[in-house]
Amino acid sequence: MPFLKYSISNKIILANYPPHSTHRLQPLDVSLFSPFATYYSQNLDDFLSRS
Repeated sequence: MPFLKYSISNKIILANYPPHSTHRLQPLDVSLFSPFATYYSQNLDDFLSRS
């Protein structure tokens, strides 16, 4: 349970998917996850270049 306590105390939202259902999430790879990954990567690069 340390993982759950850590997640709760750091306000981390955990996602739990039912078995054999991730194929339904594949459209999110293009519409949500890919733009988020690009944005995150750019901001991380900016942060590291300033540090």
